[in-house]
Amino acid sequence: MPLPTRPYPDLAPNVIVFGETGTGKSSLVNMLAGRDIAGVSNRAVGGTFSSDSHEIFLNAATYKIWDTAGLNEGIHGSVPADVALQNLRTLVGKMSEGINLLVYCVRGTRFREILKFNYDIFYKIICQGEVPIVIVVTGLEHESPMDAWWEANRTEFGRYGLVFQACACATTTRGKDGMFDEEFEESKKKVEQLIVRNCSEVPWKADRQHWNQVAEKMQEYQDRYNKRVQEDVTPAYPSGSSNPVGRHLVTDLRARGCVLLGAVVWVGTYAVYAAVNMVLWMCGSRGRSLKQPDPV
Repeated sequence: MPLPTRPYPDLAPNVIVFGETGTGKSSLVNMLAGRDIAGVSNRAVGGTFSSDSHEIFLNAATYKIWDTAGLNEGIHGSVPADVALQNLRTLVGKMSEGINLLVYCVRGTRFREILKFNYDIFYKIICQGEVPIVIVVTGLEHESPMDAWWEANRTEFGRYGLVFQACACATTTRGKDGMFDEEFEESKKKVEQLIVRNCSEVPWKADRQHWNQVAEKMQEYQDRYNKRVQEDVTPAYPSGSSNPVGRHLVTDLRARGCVLLGAVVWVGTYAVYAAVNMVLWMCGSRGRSLKQPDPV
């Protein structure tokens, strides 16, 4: 299927790439550009927020790709909420023509609640569900085929209310000695098609009144999220697991473990007792047998 042409070729669409630190946002931008134009960080915690646009040629047209490096640190709470909001306003404010597409960049791992949090902040609260959103899943160079990951996990995303217009399963690395060159080139083509086909013709713009509402909703949402994180006693589960059930489950498992351990110790002791008595009997010394151990 041929890629669509833009109705207004003189206006470069604005595409925001967002996601957690370490998901490969900058690597994704570099892959699309065919050269290193966005800084790549290996740190687990993102650096200072920056919102730089990169003009990239896709399907014979120019697109402005915005790399939100460090933006997620404010959303996590390591930056005050008012600073995080100002960062978002700075980002959106630079786009005088509006926003045409949101690209959510995630790693190909299990679903976690922070994925829903970021989705809700950008798509539902800031853009009010008015901007098309797609997902790019990175780190899938060992999947064969890469698209199988989304088929196996899309239901989980939908269960938590994360709905996308389209998905691209990809890798943003060529690997050592180019061992993933084929997967890399396939990924570049898929992501390019994803952006071109899903960019809205009419961009969405935010007014001043909208930002007042966003400030309230963003603070309220962040407070609810932080409260859930603090109360969650089973953080290995993705979201919303019942804390009382979690605590009772842990207590029950510990109690069962103690009983099982006691039984194992008793059985082991009895086995030693039986073995020693067998040896004594074989040696003709049955009268010196050991006393049978009491249960633990």
